[in-house]
Amino acid sequence: MGIKDSRKFVILTKEEYNELDVDWGLLLSDEPGYSTDGSKVFLKYNGEMPEFLKGHSSFTYYDFKPTFDKDFAIDIEDVNPAPETEPDVYDEDGNKVEFDENGKVIE
Repeated sequence: MGIKDSRKFVILTKEEYNELDVDWGLLLSDEPGYSTDGSKVFLKYNGEMPEFLKGHSSFTYYDFKPTFDKDFAIDIEDVNPAPETEPDVYDEDGNKVEFDENGKVIE
């Protein structure tokens, strides 16, 4: 039995999450995972469901994965977009360094 087999997930609305008294010591991370639209939160734990989560449905990794891929997965470009232009480069005297089309410094 691997780690994916013992890990459990609980999906909550943002409102449900805000009403919880979370004991982070019983969870596998120190912050929740948020859906891409911000309306849902997931928490993960191993073993028995913590008392403060009782009454909420839990999912195995394999049951949660399709929901994660649909509602929680993010494109890294949304978090850290690539710059539209290359950043300026300056020498030790603070002068902007110019480059030719081959990437060599123009003197």
